[in-house]
Parts: sequence; structure tokens; C-alpha cells
Amino acid sequence: MKLLTKTSLYFVSIALFVFIVGGIVIVVSINAVIDDEIERALRKREEIITTQLINGVAPAHLINFEQRIQEVPASEGPGRQARFVDTLMYDVLEDQFEPYKYLQVERSINKRRYRIEVYHSLIESDDLIESVFQAMLAIFLSLLIASVVFNFVISRHLWRPFYSTLRQLGRLRIDEQAPLRFDATSTSEFRELNNIAAAMIERLRRDYVRAKDFAANASHEIQTPLAIIRTQTELLIQSDSLKEEQAQALQSIYSSAGRLARLNQSLLLLARIDNKQFSAIETVDVSALLRRHLSETDELITLKGIELHIDVDDNVHLEINPYLADSLLANLLRNAIRHNVRGGEIRIELRDGHLRIANTGPPPTVATELVFERFVSSADSADSHGLGLSIVKSICDQFGCWIGYEYTQDHHVLSLRW
Repeated sequence: MKLLTKTSLYFVSIALFVFIVGGIVIVVSINAVIDDEIERALRKREEIITTQLINGVAPAHLINFEQRIQEVPASEGPGRQARFVDTLMYDVLEDQFEPYKYLQVERSINKRRYRIEVYHSLIESDDLIESVFQAMLAIFLSLLIASVVFNFVISRHLWRPFYSTLRQLGRLRIDEQAPLRFDATSTSEFRELNNIAAAMIERLRRDYVRAKDFAANASHEIQTPLAIIRTQTELLIQSDSLKEEQAQALQSIYSSAGRLARLNQSLLLLARIDNKQFSAIETVDVSALLRRHLSETDELITLKGIELHIDVDDNVHLEINPYLADSLLANLLRNAIRHNVRGGEIRIELRDGHLRIANTGPPPTVATELVFERFVSSADSADSHGLGLSIVKSICDQFGCWIGYEYTQDHHVLSLRW
């Protein structure tokens, strides 16, 4: 949910709460004022009736629909105190019961006791309260609508620099040197945000350049001593004066140096992929490229006794960097061969937008969701440094392809879709 929508909802909720509480307070206050006025009016009418009775006016002349006078025997005991009562009375004109309030009091006048009841209709009071409530509701709705519209319009204007900053940060590429140009704003918080973001981006770019230069320089510097180690070790292995134990030790050094060289190349390739240094994209004929890699690995497949089943369509294309396409297929095929069993099989199926490679092999020794993680390899592959499938995953992520793995029916299955 957007911040502006949340702000509007909070505002509406608070305004509704204030309206309900305020409405209750106003209605209660108006009711209290009206009750007080009605009671004053009833007391005044009762005083007038009492004065008329004292002056000798007959009770029958004072009785009407809203005034009742009844003579009470003195034997009934002490007179009742004045009290106000809410009641319902039948209105002949409206043909329905209407709310009334009446004052009941007993007076001793000219040695006689009278019970006086004075009535006052509450219809006008209810109508007044209803009118006030309707007016309040209309005012509240008008203010609410005006406030929401005003808040939305003003907030969009006030938050425009913030959303502009978000858009620029979303389009940011660390490998680009062009500085970000944030919109000028008079809001101090947004200026501070832009300054912090600009400083942070500058630090990230400096760190990125340092890391990229370090990876390139380290890889370059490591290759030379590794090549020397392998060359000198190979010369020593060919010497006739070596003992068998020495030859085995040198062979182990030679193999480890070769593995270290391949690891160095893979790490350098991963760093270049992560840094998006392969930006050139072409339409690659995946069918032809796959057949070329199969011909290059044919001898290795034959030596391992692997049975190859190929179902490849012609003219299957993919928009990708050619070098990375070559690395992608090479790693997939090497993985299928390396993790296969002697006398096993490899099944390759290529369709437009889909590549599936399945190879026989023992169950995986790592969790299925970890096969694409770096330095995760099967325990039976001592020659594997665990970066082949990581390279495949990085290439797929960069070019919008989907790669998935499953182990089913004694086969490791890698599926690629684009």
C-alpha cells in the first residue's frame, strides 16, 4: 500500500472517530440544554396554574390536553414532591403515540390538595436534534471529501521529489559512471535523503571499481605463477632420476595447480558476469552450438562408456552474449559427464525456448535447492570446484532465463527455459 493511501486512511479514521465522539458530545449537550429549557417552561406553567387556583379560578377551566388538575384527598398522606417524567401520549391528529415530558406536583391551596400535571411535547426537540445531526453529518462529509482531495493533491506535490529519487535509484547501475541528478526540493528531509543517497552511491561505485580491479589484477597475477608451477612440475615429472614417491608428489602438485588454474578462471568469469561486463547480445544458434560442443566432448563420452540420446531441433535461437552462451552449454555438458556413472546415459532434448539435459548418476549429496550455490559439489567429484552450475545460474539470471534442477528416476535433470 502506498504511503499516500495509508496517510489518507489514517486521516479518514481519525476524522471519523472525532466526528463520532464530537457528535455524541454535541447531541448530549443539546439534549441537556433542551431538557433544562423544557423543565423551566413546565415549572413556569405550573406556577401560573397554582397562581390561578389561588386566585379562585375553577380547576375545570384550567384543564386541557397539556394540563391536568386533580383534587386529592388529604387522607392520602404527605403530598408528593415535584418530579419530571418522560412518557408517551396518543396524538389524535397524528394517530400515533408521541414523546412527552410532564411535571407532576401536589399543592395545598385554599385548604384543598391538588395534583397538577403539566405536559410538554418532545417532538420539536427530537426534530431539532435530528436537524443538528444531519447538518453535522453534511458538514463532516463535505470537510472529509475536501480534506481527502486536498491532502491527495498537496501530498502528491510534496512527495514528488521523493518519488523522483526512488525512480532514479531504481534505474541505478553501479557500473555506470554518470552521476545521479536528484530534483531540487525545498523540503529539508528530502534534501538530506538525496545527499545521503548520493554519498552512498559514490562509496558503492568506488568499492565496485576497487573490487573489479582487484579481481582482474589478482586473476592476472595468479595465472603467471600457476603457469610456471605447472611447467616446472611437468619438467620435473619427465626427469628419469625421480623416485616413484617423488613422481607421485609432483603429479599431485601438477593436478592441484591445474585445478587452481581452473578455479581462478571460473571465479574471474563469475566476477565479470556479476559485474555485467558481457553486455553485447547477439542471436545465437543454440542448435549449432550444442552440436559443436557434443562433437568436442564425444571422445570423453566414449571413454566413459556413456550412451548419448539426442533429440535436437534445428534453428533454435537465443538472444545472449555469444561467449556466455558457449560457457553455458560447456558447463552443462561437463556437469552431465562429470557427475555420470561409467556405462550411464545422457539424454538431451532441445526445443524452441527449452533445453533439457538428463544424466544418470547417484543421488545428490546436497539439498536440491543448493545445487546452484557456489562451492557446492558432489562428494564423488574430486575434480569439481562447485562453480560450474553457479556460472550457469548467473548467466541465466543476467539474460532472463529460468534454470531448474530435479533428481528423478535415477537421473539428474537440468531444465533451461527462455
